[in-house]
Amino acid sequence: MLQVFIQAQAWDFDDDALDAELDYVQGTLGATGVTLVAGCGPLAALRVRRRPDPVVVRTRGGLLFAPDDEACAAIRCRPIVAEIARGRNRLGAAVTAVRDRGLGLRVALSTLRLGRLAERHAACAFKNALDDVSPTRLCSTHPDVRAMVASLVAQVGRMFAPDAIVLHDWDLGWMGEATAGLTIPVADRDLVCGLLAVCFCESCRQQAAERGLDVDAAVRSVRVTLHNVLESGPAGVRSFAEHLAADPVLRAYVADQSTRLTRATAHLAGTCGIPIILHRTGREHADSLEFVQRSVTGVCWQYSGVEFPDGCELEFRVEAETVSRPQGLVADVGAATARGVTAVTFAELGRLTPPAGEAVKQAIRYARRSAF
Repeated sequence: MLQVFIQAQAWDFDDDALDAELDYVQGTLGATGVTLVAGCGPLAALRVRRRPDPVVVRTRGGLLFAPDDEACAAIRCRPIVAEIARGRNRLGAAVTAVRDRGLGLRVALSTLRLGRLAERHAACAFKNALDDVSPTRLCSTHPDVRAMVASLVAQVGRMFAPDAIVLHDWDLGWMGEATAGLTIPVADRDLVCGLLAVCFCESCRQQAAERGLDVDAAVRSVRVTLHNVLESGPAGVRSFAEHLAADPVLRAYVADQSTRLTRATAHLAGTCGIPIILHRTGREHADSLEFVQRSVTGVCWQYSGVEFPDGCELEFRVEAETVSRPQGLVADVGAATARGVTAVTFAELGRLTPPAGEAVKQAIRYARRSAF
């Protein structure tokens, strides 16, 4: 049976609209479950569902529930509660209502981009080979970050008992994040972005050195390659994956990070007792999915019109084009289920204008027919 989830933020469920919104999700759209976001990065979103006027929801990000103080006491990289969630337990009320309806329940959690943590804990933040420290992203293999994520996964499991936990941005870094806002005047954007998405924070350097890797040589490799590309350009346009294949020093360094991330993910999956699903945008390091997906229950791939790996669930983002070409969404979802995809997620509830909602409803109906 095809599983269909609608992703929603806790603020999409105002107290007087909770039942009506779930009527819409379950009855009108025909979804079988809801994915509730329990922690997010900074965002500003225009919400249109069931409002007399559009509303901009803006938050610096953080947890959307009150964490267990005792469980967090030993964590050095302590999570922050988003200001939008303080004083109200919208998430808890939504969880109860979803369960009472017999709908499937998933909880989604931002990990490395969880609001303001990189800025507050700079020692745990991502740092590229040019010594540029990210203000928005943590290092995925830093021990304090791993301890924080493990604690949050355990707390979400205990508090909400979801059917699965969906982890966002739990990866080695995705192409473009480290270079967001930078002008890169070369054709090799994939290569440059990939090089700048390799973490060389003090923790990464130390762990790699303990394994006998030549960290200084890996840093030099990145810097020399960047210099050559930016100064004169390479002989031919290369991807980051092609560069790694030809650079054994940097390949060994990235492979070591992949191994550490895999072990951390396996630990999460093995201790929480709840299925772990990794969200992927398709822009992560080329080999991170292959390494990490072996440790979890599933992978949810954000659909972008390009090829996606076999065995994945798919997430469809509701954008402006959903309204302008609804038949495209219907065809894409139908083709995915015909290919064997057994679970899809539509993100997210607050973006569903009446035309977009109609497109999602038709896509769900067509997908169910295609699945048989």
